[in-house]
Amino acid sequence: MPIKQLKVTIKNNDETRVFKTKGVKTENSIKYVEEDNTKIVYYIKEKSLVRETHDLKIDLLFSKEKGTIHYKKINNTYEIPIKTKQINVTDNSIYIEYLIDNNEFNYRIEEILWV
Repeated sequence: MPIKQLKVTIKNNDETRVFKTKGVKTENSIKYVEEDNTKIVYYIKEKSLVRETHDLKIDLLFSKEKGTIHYKKINNTYEIPIKTKQINVTDNSIYIEYLIDNNEFNYRIEEILWV
């Protein structure tokens, strides 16, 4: 599996985070770890995103416009409605616009050249 240099941009109503990281890209997924040790997997064919920390796991299924948050310490899972506004996938990038509770998110993963 090839390791890629990635630029990730996450923007919501309150903040914008941009960082570079290394990730693994396969035919159906992109996996990387954020600087706070959050594990991320985006499944291309399923159009879903999994964010996992020590305390919780968030599954966002953009194609079905639903998601779940699982709180590990109390072993409870809650459904969250999401509204997918846009998904663009190319060979070198993924861009998703979506809404959760009137909070708009823009999420982008881009492959960049090694520098």
